[in-house]
Amino acid sequence: MRHSTEHSPGVAQKIFDFYLFSNLHIAVCAVALVLVTREFFGLHLRTELLVFVFCGTFFLYNLQRLPAAFSKGDIDRKFMRHRWNTEHRVLLLLISVIAALAAAWSFFLLYPRTQLIALLPAALSVAYAFPSFYWNRKWIKLREIPVLKIFIVAVVWGMICVWLPVAADDSYPQWYSPEVMVWFVSCSLMIFAITVPFDIRDLTYDGQTLSTIPAMAGVKRAVMVALAALLLSAGGVFLADYMTSLVTMHHAVFYFAWSVVTGVLIAVS
Repeated sequence: MRHSTEHSPGVAQKIFDFYLFSNLHIAVCAVALVLVTREFFGLHLRTELLVFVFCGTFFLYNLQRLPAAFSKGDIDRKFMRHRWNTEHRVLLLLISVIAALAAAWSFFLLYPRTQLIALLPAALSVAYAFPSFYWNRKWIKLREIPVLKIFIVAVVWGMICVWLPVAADDSYPQWYSPEVMVWFVSCSLMIFAITVPFDIRDLTYDGQTLSTIPAMAGVKRAVMVALAALLLSAGGVFLADYMTSLVTMHHAVFYFAWSVVTGVLIAVS
């Protein structure tokens, strides 16, 4: 009788792997940022919006991974997340379909103006993952346009986590009011900052094919750019506090404290 020499992961490890590699964590973070926006502006949000943000984020992040997971070609799966996706591709497909159905159901329950705003980040997300633009005699993904990748990610997250919740509260005067736009820029800058370490990680994977900031400027300069973006993001929250009584000083102080901790983590990435 043969015995496997590989260590079999325990139940806790399997749960953590599922939480991390299935993009469940990413979906939870999207909802968390929506709740930050709710706290900043005192919004009244319906459960349907939170379901839409959670399930939509979960589905769209997995949508770009499913083709590779089901590919029969010779794909070099260097990272653990790639291997997990392949080994659990049926599970990933099943829960992604469920998430897509839940996102569609919740979408039709949103206010019309929220639905219109939701279409833009959804379209950008699809174009980011799949060839949608004709460029230099071939169809390409948005992420393949030099340097554009990280900015698309940042802006899409800003739209979803700032514009959507404000638009979803019909009692709020304008989703494009100055203080909301300041928080939109601050939120996008924060997402930009925390995305830089992932581009650094991916240098070994797509550094030769994608013109990311770390690939073009080097790791140290990329980290400095990320820290500057994070500082500007925190400054934007203080500006929002100055512009409206809804965003208070304790919001800005807590956000600044969080930014300091995040900046340390980025610096050592």
